[in-house]
This record gives sequence, C-alpha cells and structure tokens, in this order.
Amino acid sequence: MTASHVSRTLISDGPFAGLGSENLVALLRELGRRDLIVQESSGALLLGQLGEKLVDSYEFYAAFASGEEWQIMQDGRTLGTLPIESPVFEGMCIIFGGRRWKILNVCAEPAVLMVAPDPSGRAPRFDSGRPMVHERIRHEMRQILEEDGEIRFLDPGARELLREARLFYSQAGLSKRAWVMDGEAVLLLPWAGDFANNALVLLLRALGLPRGSNDGLLVTCVGWPIERLIDGCSDIVELKDVDLLGMLKDVENLGQSKWDWALPRELLVQSYASMSLDIAGAKKAAAMIMAAKTL
Repeated sequence: MTASHVSRTLISDGPFAGLGSENLVALLRELGRRDLIVQESSGALLLGQLGEKLVDSYEFYAAFASGEEWQIMQDGRTLGTLPIESPVFEGMCIIFGGRRWKILNVCAEPAVLMVAPDPSGRAPRFDSGRPMVHERIRHEMRQILEEDGEIRFLDPGARELLREARLFYSQAGLSKRAWVMDGEAVLLLPWAGDFANNALVLLLRALGLPRGSNDGLLVTCVGWPIERLIDGCSDIVELKDVDLLGMLKDVENLGQSKWDWALPRELLVQSYASMSLDIAGAKKAAAMIMAAKTL
C-alpha cells in the first residue's frame, strides 16, 4: 500500500486518529531509515531487507516481548543483570546485590549500566526489580498505618512489625508530614503510585535536582535543601505544559513494548510517557508536599 493509503486506513478512517499525519510521516521515515520498509518509485511501501528478515521469523507473530535485562558493570567487571522498569539516567542510584550503586553511564544498545558504589553509603530500603505499585495500594498502606485494629491473618512476627510501623508513623507525625530527613537526603512521602513517583523524580531533575530516585514508598532527593525542594514542587504544580522531550532527553530505557525500538525518538517519548508516567499524579504529590511545608 501507499503512505496515503496507510494514513487513510489507520488515521483518517481508523483507530489512530490521535496520531496525526506528521507523526505518521516521522514513523514511516524511521522505518525506512532502519531498513524495515522501502518505497518504490510508484509510491508503494514494501518490506526492506531487515523487515523481510523479521517478518519471516516466527517471533514476528508474538504480541509481547520479554522484559529487558540490564547488565550491571563496575570497572569492566560484570556484577550481574537486573530488570529495570523505572527511568534510569546518569547520576541516579540503584540497588543491586544489597548495595546502593551510582550510575556513571547508561548504554542502551546493548543494555549496560556502568556503576560505582554510592558514596553516601546509605543502607538500601527496597530492592530493584520490584513490580510497579498502584497508588491505591499506597493509600491502603497508609490507612492501615493510621488505624489500630487487629489484622487477624498476620502471624506474631508480622503483628509485631505492624505495631512498630504504626508507632513510628505516629511518633514521626507522618499523618501530616510529607518528608523526613536522612542525613543529607530528603525523603519525600507522597503516598503515590510508582508512575507518579517516577514522573515526580523526572520533573524535579528537569528543574535541576542533582540526584533523585524513586525508592518505592519514598522519593529520595539529594543535593537540595528542603526549602529548594518545596520551591521545585511549587514550580511543578504551576506547570501548564510539560516538555516531555526535555524531561526524558537522557533516559535510555524508554522501550516498553515489542516494537518500541523502531520508533523515532519523539514518538518513543510520547509512548513512554502515556504508558509509564503519571504527570497529573506527580503534580498532585507535589501539591501535597507543598501543603505540608510548615510542619
């Protein structure tokens, strides 16, 4: 078929009306650049050499691709591999093998992270490779911490851990506070889902935060005092339009679906943001942190 036929079938009269003709043109050009398709003098689009090879493989018909494992390396030595769903970039920290590591370099092809031990030396709280958590789970966690009722299915060890958690939650005033200090780090507690936490980290980074990471329940920020973080949250709340290309310019692990590698960068960024970032949730979390600034 021709490019105009593709546009008419998929966009004008099809399910992708929101894509826009300019994005379709960018996509077709990228597919051509990668030799997935070629265009004849008549205007017909045909498979390129790489396209024919991929279509001839039985893997072409699989709807999903297995999750990508990132190779973790230090000083040329491979430490192991790790599945990573949150955005990674130079300067952030990850947890691997029970230790915190600072990312020195990110290489997407092949998927390699060059790391060094985190100089802060803080003990890790959560392991990398965990599943993404929805905000409803975090809201339920907070509700359980604010209650004092017994949860019958817990064994004695779990009941004691819950008692300690509830005691700390109360003594630290976490029903009203949205952050605590841990040495030079500010630990934000937005009680949001991972998609919102990831967006909050990226938005703060776009404003100049030296180091930030989504540590699950917490968003860890290093390099700014709390006053500067609150100012940053205010800037995020006031944002009208988010520059996705600028926010994700240094993030290499944007591919989430099987064919994402074939997308032009701008479409890849839009695809990743629509599936894996909760910008509205990040702004809501920033507003909550601002509201707690006087506590």
